[in-house]
Amino acid sequence: MACETFGVEKKMDIESLVPDQAKNWNTKTKAEWLEQQVVPIVDAIFRPYSAPKNAEVYLQRSGVLYCVTVAPDDFGKPLELNINGIKKIN
Repeated sequence: MACETFGVEKKMDIESLVPDQAKNWNTKTKAEWLEQQVVPIVDAIFRPYSAPKNAEVYLQRSGVLYCVTVAPDDFGKPLELNINGIKKIN
């Protein structure tokens, strides 16, 4: 995720993004700069997820497309569908 955020291909390339003058910075300035770089990544990983009100799940079977609306409380749970009297669990 850090590579994607900073627009580099490999972890080793991240070092090239540190300003040359950082060698001369005091510890506090280095810590502030590092925090500015890292906080957005940590926030993206750990920010609270807000699920949409409902999700639509599409299932195609025997050429027929079915749409089922799933409530947020059911997200992540097995979905049981009855299609033509046949119970399907996905």
